[in-house]
Order: sequence, then structure tokens, then C-alpha cells
Amino acid sequence: MFTFCENVNVHAMAIDGPDTFRHPPVMAKVSPRRYTDIGNRLIALREALEMKQVDICREIKVSANRWSQYESGERRITLPVAQKLKKSYGASLDWLYEGDAGGLPAQLRSKLLRAA
Repeated sequence: MFTFCENVNVHAMAIDGPDTFRHPPVMAKVSPRRYTDIGNRLIALREALEMKQVDICREIKVSANRWSQYESGERRITLPVAQKLKKSYGASLDWLYEGDAGGLPAQLRSKLLRAA
């Protein structure tokens, strides 16, 4: 598994030898990995439960800002938060992280299908 870092040292091509560079090293930004598939499932879950962001945040005790980051795919949902969703609403970890609906309760699965 790869680990992403904020900055990567990028060197220019050597002209005459290994110590001669066209221009000095520059720092390039690397885009953080996005978790949009997970975020889309969180949105689908919330909408299937007919809840607003503020309601689900209050229920599972997570900040609105953090929940918004989860839904937008900026951050991957943490295991403790995913476990709260499992305990409160029956959303299986396999479905939240991988999209495998096999472990979802039938009632939740039908709500998700109706909301889609």
C-alpha cells in the first residue's frame, strides 16, 4: 500500500552530469487521495435514513465539518465513526468501505435502493 505525503522533492534533469541541473529542485504538491466512493455511500445512507447532516452528526457525535469531509471524499471515514454507523443504523463495515451490500440488513438495503 502506498502512503501519500504532502510534498515531493522534484529534481530537474541533469545537463552535463549528475551534479549539474537545469534549475534547482522545486517542491510539487501531490493531490491527496480522495475517498469519493465511501463519501457517496455515506450520502446514500443519510438520505435513505431521511436524515440531515446535522441530525446524523448529533446522533453519532461527530462534528459537522468532519462529516462534510467524509461525504465529500476529502477524508476517509475513521473506524470508530464507521462502527457508530454500524451500531446505530446497521451499515456494515464491508458496505461502508468496500461497497459490499451483502452484510446489510434487508430493511436498510431496501431503503438504500428506494433512495437511489
